[in-house]
Amino acid sequence: MGVILRNMAAGLQFIYRHPLVVSLVLLVVAHCGMTMSFESLFPVLSRDKLGLAGGVGILGGASYLMVGYGIGALVSTLGLAGVRSESARGKLFLWLLVLSGVTPVALALSPNLPLLMLSAAGMGLSQGGVMALGAAILQSIVPDAIRGRLMGVYNLQTTGFMASFNLVNATLADVGTLTAAWILAAGGVGFVVVVALSFIRIPLRQLYFRGVPAT
Repeated sequence: MGVILRNMAAGLQFIYRHPLVVSLVLLVVAHCGMTMSFESLFPVLSRDKLGLAGGVGILGGASYLMVGYGIGALVSTLGLAGVRSESARGKLFLWLLVLSGVTPVALALSPNLPLLMLSAAGMGLSQGGVMALGAAILQSIVPDAIRGRLMGVYNLQTTGFMASFNLVNATLADVGTLTAAWILAAGGVGFVVVVALSFIRIPLRQLYFRGVPAT
């Protein structure tokens, strides 16, 4: 137990002492919480907008949206595997961040199943791309000696926030006055604002326009 805690402390210490790493980690954590906490909303969204069964089985409305999301994520991760230019990675990362905020709004406004599936595919493409590029950028700038510990802490934070916000979103949709569409759209708009504010951070601004810095 002591070894685990020491490794976690080492990963956290490196993250919060490195300007680019801490900026990137916090941005991706916000991305996970605000745009990727959608699983609890898909069944409600498909039921309320289309009158489809809310379950995630073969005939459930949410399954159609998850298929669209998965196709988009698969295309994105396979396509990004061929990107070698560090400058291109930085620019792609910025555009995918913006798209990650826009596509939930498009999904919330979609009036029929084809547009819902298309918007879900856009979410998968952009969000899968952000997660793939974010992890790749982190691993390229982190020293070998700390990489494993840092990525462990990074994954703990991203998945933890995603799960927590899924619970929050489900609770709001269940007991609150907000609909699933409004919650999804609010998260997307909020994240676009976060991306705009990220330009204040010089390390992120340099990443967007100059690419991944040399180690």
